[in-house]
Amino acid sequence: MTRTLLAFFLGGALAFAQTPPPETSWLGAGASYSQESTPQGAGLLAYATQVSAKGEIWSFSEYLITSSKSKPWTPQTSTTTGIWNPLKKFGFLTLGTFYQAGVATSSSTGLALSGGGMLIAKPWKDKPWTFGLAVQYLSTNSNKQTVYSFVVGRTWK
Repeated sequence: MTRTLLAFFLGGALAFAQTPPPETSWLGAGASYSQESTPQGAGLLAYATQVSAKGEIWSFSEYLITSSKSKPWTPQTSTTTGIWNPLKKFGFLTLGTFYQAGVATSSSTGLALSGGGMLIAKPWKDKPWTFGLAVQYLSTNSNKQTVYSFVVGRTWK
């Protein structure tokens, strides 16, 4: 956990949920890029837990830090929760979608809606690490952004 938090602060962090059974929880961090924000770098932390093994539905929560304006620079944080659903597996790769709602704060507080897709890799069956790429559309009262992310995460039972 300490290494994950350190990676967040050093590189600006982001993470998403994915994991094939038997792991039922996931925590991650990574870095994001958004052309619509200034500065364009962003970061986030995420947590997921499997709520249905039969349908492979995951409860997915995310804390994203971007900016809503460049002058004066105004950071924007969004805290959202929703579902992540794997659509197709290709060996150690999983393609899935997510949908979320929550709250965004910058100079004002309002609704945040987010949705997107991600390709997650779990290259080692005996190791808990996941990596991947994600694209999400974030809509808040302040702005709308497309956020591209690199994912690093860890799974556990």
